[in-house]
This record gives sequence, C-alpha cells and structure tokens, in this order.
Amino acid sequence: MEEHGQQAYAEFVRLSCRLVREELPRNERTILGQQRFKLWKQVLAENAPAFDGNPLSMDHFPRGICAPALTVEAAVFIKTSDHWWPLICPRELTLSGLDGSERELANATYLSRVTCLRLACRKQYDHGIDQWAYGPTDAWVIRAMAASPFLAAVRRLTVDSVRATDSVLTALKSSTLCSRLAELHIIVRLDDEEDVSLSAVQDPPGDGIAAAISTFLTNYRRRLVADPPSPPTAAV
Repeated sequence: MEEHGQQAYAEFVRLSCRLVREELPRNERTILGQQRFKLWKQVLAENAPAFDGNPLSMDHFPRGICAPALTVEAAVFIKTSDHWWPLICPRELTLSGLDGSERELANATYLSRVTCLRLACRKQYDHGIDQWAYGPTDAWVIRAMAASPFLAAVRRLTVDSVRATDSVLTALKSSTLCSRLAELHIIVRLDDEEDVSLSAVQDPPGDGIAAAISTFLTNYRRRLVADPPSPPTAAV
C-alpha cells in the first residue's frame, strides 16, 4: 500500500490486524479503535473519488483489507471503479440497478480483476407509483458483457433476471466469454412473464455452456421476447 502512496491505509491495515490478532486490555483496545477510525476517515479523504456515492464502511474491510465480495449500484461502479485499486479490490462483484449504461459498464477496466460477476436487476422509474423500481434487465447487457474485452478473468457469470432474446443468447453462445466460463446462471424472463433458468457448468472450459444455450434455445426460442428494432444508444 505504501508503494502506491497509501501510507494511511497501510497503517489502517496494520492496526486492524493487530486488533484482530492480539488480546488487549479494554482501555488500550478502545484507544486503538479510535485511532483506527481516525485512519479510516483519512483513507476516505485521500481516496474521495473511489468512495463518491459508494456506501462502503469499515465493516467491508475485515482485517483492514476489502472484503472479497462486494455489491454496488452499477452507476456507482461506473463512476468510481477506475479509482478502486488497490484500496477496493473485490474479486466477486454484484452490480444492481442497471440503468441502460451497458456500454460504459462493459468498458470498465476494473472488470479485468473480477472472477465472479453477478448482474442483479434493472433500475427504472415507475411513474405509476412515482418512485424507482427494480425489474428484469434488458437483453443488451448480455451482448455488452459478451463483447467486453475486460472479462477474461470471469469464471462465473450470473444474471438474476433478463429479457433475453434469441439473437442475444446466440451472440453469447458464440463469444469467447462463453468458452472461458466455468459457470453460467441466467434467469430468463420469457415473453409470457414466466421465469426459466438457464444454468450450466463446464470444467475445464470448453463448449459445454454453448451446448446448454443451444438446448435452451431449442426449448424456448418461440417464447423469448422479440428483439427491439434497434439497441438503446447506451448499449453495445
């Protein structure tokens, strides 16, 4: 951390580890806990772009190191992830509230450090209830992920609910991402609103997932939602 100019964070890690490892008198533990909190505030101040809108707390840094799994809004990830490394370093990443920024998401370089990627839901404003609501993701996010140059390390891809189309699943089946994955788990929202699971595991990587997609298309092609006339401007 010090080599990356993160002296305060390096001290925060040392102190966090000491508090976990050592049996300390209550008074000393209280004093060190206060010092740790001051260091955390300094870390936040020195790394403001990484934490801008990012709801992380000390609880996400056991022993001073970022937890290996993290959930964050897609818009926050797009805005801040260029500033994450080496302070914020999850290998398992869940992105929620996708909002049509598929191109920006697929081009986020931090994805190259992720091994397990989960796309949770789409965020859109519901004028009927006058508030933000969450629902199935548009199919374009799968096309964007399949074409992204930054998912070479991803071994498990999960999409919680997506209105997948024939052409998008075909593009995924033909992508290099599909051949590299060890696991694929997608909940597909069909045209009649039924949710169907598309799930496959291949070890070692090969054509097992592609074959599973082919079988899924054979069984459900006529029930998939139709492709829109053109992709939204934010999509790949």
